[in-house]
Amino acid sequence: MIDTQKFLQEFKEQYVDGEATGMTMDSEFKKFPSWDSLTAISLLAEIKYRYNVDIEEDELNGCSRVADVYHLIEKKIAHA
Repeated sequence: MIDTQKFLQEFKEQYVDGEATGMTMDSEFKKFPSWDSLTAISLLAEIKYRYNVDIEEDELNGCSRVADVYHLIEKKIAHA
């Protein structure tokens, strides 16, 4: 199981200039101003690197909260 606080910190690192300081697991991450396609690609690459899990872009598009991404990764790890 992935530590939620560590995951949240790593997720926040995908954003620039401390923008994600107030981000929580319930935050709608796509509503932050710097969210764009490059941030999405960076996040997908980071997930692959840290958790050895492939997330498709359409799967990420189906997530709205940070917790949704967390649960998607957990599910993929469990089924690996």
